[in-house]
Amino acid sequence: MSNDYHGSRLTQDPRRNVLWSALWRYYFKNRIAPGDCVLDIGSGYGDFINNVAAARRLAVDTWVQLPDHVAPGVEAHVGPAGDLGWIEDGVVDFAFASNLFEHLSQEAFAATLAALGPKLPLGAR
Repeated sequence: MSNDYHGSRLTQDPRRNVLWSALWRYYFKNRIAPGDCVLDIGSGYGDFINNVAAARRLAVDTWVQLPDHVAPGVEAHVGPAGDLGWIEDGVVDFAFASNLFEHLSQEAFAATLAALGPKLPLGAR
């Protein structure tokens, strides 16, 4: 995916934050515990992860401007979805991706799932 994707096809839109705020309040906060570690794969503008209330929040995206858009306290990493070596094994309680996998090749998708496996503890959601 080109780094121009955000400038041409996925421009910043405050309505997305309204949507993710409501989804957090009415759905996700009932599934994610305050002490959890949450990983947002393909974070984009950070609309999901910025609304999450959790002990640790992680965001990864290939977009170089990701760190400029995540909230304070969110650990941002610029790199491919399958580049999860910066996360310790067994710490991710909840992994999330929205509108991402259709942009990856089958090989990149498989690599992302393979990289994610060790990051999840047994019983992770």
